[in-house]
Amino acid sequence: MDGLPRAKLKEGRREFRMDNETGSTLEARLASLEAATKRIADRNAIIDCIVRFCRAINRQDTELLLSVFHPDAIDDHGFFVGDRQQFLKWIGLVYADFEHGQHYVTNHTIELNGSEAHVESYWLVVNVLKGAPAPLIAGGRYIDRFEERDGLWAIARRVCLTEWGCAPGARERSPDVTELLAKSGISALDKTDLSYRRPLDIRREPLLVAPYRRQG
Repeated sequence: MDGLPRAKLKEGRREFRMDNETGSTLEARLASLEAATKRIADRNAIIDCIVRFCRAINRQDTELLLSVFHPDAIDDHGFFVGDRQQFLKWIGLVYADFEHGQHYVTNHTIELNGSEAHVESYWLVVNVLKGAPAPLIAGGRYIDRFEERDGLWAIARRVCLTEWGCAPGARERSPDVTELLAKSGISALDKTDLSYRRPLDIRREPLLVAPYRRQG
């Protein structure tokens, strides 16, 4: 070292510092890229789960439907409040009255926070009652609390808000039905709307009503 020119020593020190800085910058960029990739993967997994829910309902696939909920999940669908096993029973009662059914999901808002995500999805459903001349059409939103457990994203809490419904030539929704659906939450044009509740919880008692079951 004593025999090296001073200029060479300075140049060597400068290159060493540059190599260190370049390494640190590269590590930071790789960490940022890894985090961004994880966010994209998480979002895709959540949206895939929401779409699987629609397919499971449309095809009455009980195994697929169970996969979208964690075992201790609670669902509030207005006419129904309960766990995933109870939900299977309720949805079976509802769709026993339908000839066809199609669910669609459109806009998604996903707020990721580690292993938890707050999700809002707009939905549209078209159902045809057996023997009915016209379909029932409704729209609303799913307000979900997703959780990632053992690498799997699934629903921990879901509230289904029905915001409108119609059928050509059908009667208006009865006051009793309107009152029951309102217990899940009333859509608001401000931050009192259920979609702003953090964390999402469900405060209703268990309930199971088949809304379209014929009497007698």
